[in-house]
Amino acid sequence: MNPDNFFYVAFAVATIAIGGTFFYRMVKYGGLKAVFFGAPIRRTLGEVTGNAEVASVTIKIHLLDGGDERALGLEIAIKSTASYQMMPVTLSRTEARKLGALLQSPAIGVRATLA
Repeated sequence: MNPDNFFYVAFAVATIAIGGTFFYRMVKYGGLKAVFFGAPIRRTLGEVTGNAEVASVTIKIHLLDGGDERALGLEIAIKSTASYQMMPVTLSRTEARKLGALLQSPAIGVRATLA
């Protein structure tokens, strides 16, 4: 093989391998977002939107079909005028319960203050 062509062949093989793996995972998990979570999305439970000075933040909560280790997916999306960033976070059942407890505790204090 010509040494000049080796780089191009190696690059093509690597690109096909990476693309093929990604496509296989898209078919296996059922979509692009599910690939990022590493488990199929059973359903979306809801979303919360917050605003900062420069950007808006949306957190979507997905119920995953990933067993005890990948039970809940948080999709954190940050949008501004010139950018979009999405960060997937997976939580086990135990971590999801801890997050729920943490979110409940300040909410009780806020309700008591507002009442």
